[in-house]
Amino acid sequence: MISGHMRDLSDVIYREDRISLHDVLDIIGQDSHLMLLIILSILCIILSPLPGNSLLLGIPLLFVAAIYTCGVTPERLETRWHKKTFACHHWRPYLRQSQTIVDKIEKLCRERWPFFLFLHNRFFTGFALCFLAFVITLPIPFINIPACIGIIFLALGGLQRDGLMLFAGHVIAAGHLIAGIYAKDQVMHWISLAIQRLYG
Repeated sequence: MISGHMRDLSDVIYREDRISLHDVLDIIGQDSHLMLLIILSILCIILSPLPGNSLLLGIPLLFVAAIYTCGVTPERLETRWHKKTFACHHWRPYLRQSQTIVDKIEKLCRERWPFFLFLHNRFFTGFALCFLAFVITLPIPFINIPACIGIIFLALGGLQRDGLMLFAGHVIAAGHLIAGIYAKDQVMHWISLAIQRLYG
């Protein structure tokens, strides 16, 4: 299912000159937001060495995660950004590699661990997706790839009813949250020490 959606999208990108988010959601159809999160996360991993990549793909990830969490369907989503078109030739060099990754990760998914499927709802999963997408937008080295993997696990778990993937995605989100709280405390501690040394 997921690899099929990816092939349909690739065919359109190779055929057309420009494409909009509305077109992408229309091509993918049902569960389009989760599928789009997977595609954007894979592209984010592929493009991770490029400067500014986190902001370039992090903002669309956060936008799609937010509209999924709010339960906004593609039919109700009529924003200016939603209709903005993008040149297809920018994305063509990465489609083949993205398709290979999608084919591989889809083989790892199957229906299992049903007792963790309660996590798949717009509150738990939506909050985790938004939080990880926000983390990706931050200009902090080495955190965007684990966050992208977490989004992929959460979206795949929801699409394929794979409780193990869902659980793993929530563990990654929780790990980022705990690390963020610890880092905040450490930064505040360093700032207080610096102030004490400066004025003490």
